[in-house]
Amino acid sequence: MIKFFRKIRYNLMEQNKTGKYFKYAIGEIILVVLGILIALSINNWNEDRKSRVVELKVLKQIEGDLSKNLSQLDNAANAMEEIQKSCEIIIKVWENKSKYSDSLSLHFFKSTWSGVGYMTGIATSGYDNLENLGFDLIQNDSIRESIIHVFGKRFPQLLNQFHGPNEYAIYKEHYIKTFLIDYDNNWVPFDYEKLLSDQFYYSIINNNRTSLRHRSETFASAVIGLERHLNGIRQEIERLEQ
Repeated sequence: MIKFFRKIRYNLMEQNKTGKYFKYAIGEIILVVLGILIALSINNWNEDRKSRVVELKVLKQIEGDLSKNLSQLDNAANAMEEIQKSCEIIIKVWENKSKYSDSLSLHFFKSTWSGVGYMTGIATSGYDNLENLGFDLIQNDSIRESIIHVFGKRFPQLLNQFHGPNEYAIYKEHYIKTFLIDYDNNWVPFDYEKLLSDQFYYSIINNNRTSLRHRSETFASAVIGLERHLNGIRQEIERLEQ
């Protein structure tokens, strides 16, 4: 096409038709500029398409990580709920001075655990990948902010709930003096009547119940919020796959 315009320009120059020559010269320039613009548009489209492929892949990784973390958090919350129930049973027995039952042995054991260590880490491979690639890879502003909030702030806050002193280790000496401990997690009091008047033991279990209740409420609220974030990511994945 360019050769065709060039040939016409040469013919016009030879025929001394300067006006038409300039018109064809301008036309040739416009054609070249349009060609460049089209090429740039195609290149930009290709680059954008490649970025969306990478974005989709990263979002799926993050979706998987968030699902795993939610499952782990849910399991930890259920475990703490079971501990809290044992605390409630032991406190009720202590306050009512109820008769001893063999079924209490497991609750004596479970009520001493605080939930520390139930969730030691979170899956972050997708988030780490996004951080390396650059957060601007995620086009949707709300989804990008949601991911940064969940992995950069919310999960660290929740993990911190599982850290702290091991209360069993702190009170281990008292437990050893109070219970006959076997390997099946059955704790039998050496002196049940004495245990029912042990105010220090009661305060340990009561404080543990209060702490567990607070954590359970925190996690229940967190799970609802994290599920909302997960649904938003899944909707974005569906949109990108269309």
